[in-house]
Amino acid sequence: MAMSTYYYSTAWDNWNSTSTATTASSSGNDIWYTWTCDTSTSATSSSSTWTYWTSQPKYYYETVNIKEPTKAELAAEARKRKAIELQRRKEQRAYELKRKAEERKKKLAEETALKLLHQFLDEKQKKELKDMNGFFFITDDGKWFRINKGRSNNIQEIEKINDKEIRVQSSICRHVMDYIPDYDNMLAQFLELKNDWKGFISKSNRSNLGRTEPLPETRR
Repeated sequence: MAMSTYYYSTAWDNWNSTSTATTASSSGNDIWYTWTCDTSTSATSSSSTWTYWTSQPKYYYETVNIKEPTKAELAAEARKRKAIELQRRKEQRAYELKRKAEERKKKLAEETALKLLHQFLDEKQKKELKDMNGFFFITDDGKWFRINKGRSNNIQEIEKINDKEIRVQSSICRHVMDYIPDYDNMLAQFLELKNDWKGFISKSNRSNLGRTEPLPETRR
């Protein structure tokens, strides 16, 4: 009976046998065999790739000589650290002086603005400002407002319910400009409301509140 020769082309066959064998072979030409054995077909040969990969790792040691700094080097490093520390303290002192100067300037501006605001308030409003950081203002046509210390949403539209209660209808946000004392801002708002409260509200942002509060003693 005639025998036919078959050629294997699958990946596993290519890895596990020779490219020309008709049966699984351990010839030195196959890939898997080459990885796991040497050319002498010994699976324990130290020259095979697999044996080399799985062998014990080799450790290498190197001696490093650490040089001790000289006295001159230590002294230079100490002088450098001292200079850095002195510079840091100098900058910290400068920052503190600047901060305190700005605080004094701000405090003086607030005191000056408060004195100016007092010139436009009556005695009731001055007492309210002192007691609750805000004051009431009633327009000529009977509209009530309360201006609180602050910059935004510090104006409140007020409705008098009776001799003991008021309703805070809404908060109004309209500040004159940035970076001015709060009392200057309050004075500008007060003068605008006094001059044209309807026009002032029409240009402002309003938020509904609707809460009830006791009427202050100054308004009873």
